[in-house]
Amino acid sequence: MGTVAELAERKCARQGVSLPPPCPDWADRSGLFPFVARLRGFESRLSPPLFASHKSRFEERSAMTQKTEYLFFYRTAHPFSNFHPSPFSASGRQFHTAEQYIMHRKAEEFGDHASAKAILQARTPAECKALGRRVQGFSESHWAQVRGQVAFDAAWHKFRSSRRLREFLLDTGELILVEAAPNDRIWGIGYSEQDAWEHRDQWGENLLGQALMQVRERLRDE
Repeated sequence: MGTVAELAERKCARQGVSLPPPCPDWADRSGLFPFVARLRGFESRLSPPLFASHKSRFEERSAMTQKTEYLFFYRTAHPFSNFHPSPFSASGRQFHTAEQYIMHRKAEEFGDHASAKAILQARTPAECKALGRRVQGFSESHWAQVRGQVAFDAAWHKFRSSRRLREFLLDTGELILVEAAPNDRIWGIGYSEQDAWEHRDQWGENLLGQALMQVRERLRDE
């Protein structure tokens, strides 16, 4: 078979590429370093490039490794979803989901006490969300300033109130948590899990994922 250098030398010869002689000042017992130095600048002349297949496989492995650093979630069944059933109490009130808590805080933030009361009486997170969209006096710019804290508070109460959920969150280690909500670029990234990686540079805020990671860090410090 021959050494790597010998095999590459033969491939160069077959394709008509002449390499310059090795520099006598380069001392390397393996003989490989002088060869690589000679090869530099000539690889682009090979067809296919000498290291192309190896580079391609390396890039594929690198991309796969990056993907494994993320945990995507979205549906109600997932414990990280704001719609996931997870009863907890906060400020003397009972909430059945993080979504109910968030929408109640939203109504209170803008002084819409009627909507806040209706949200507390709503039986499903979908009803809470619908009521939250009709909050009177709503200001997008103001909500944008406070919703990050609201998201954190909701996740904090939710995961601190349940040992099961707490352990589930802590077990994610250092994974980057991402809500793969295809239609929400604020609380999620605006893409499904299937489309997320292809559009990595166009992701939305991932507000929920950010809040969950902040809560995870704080729970570790307790």
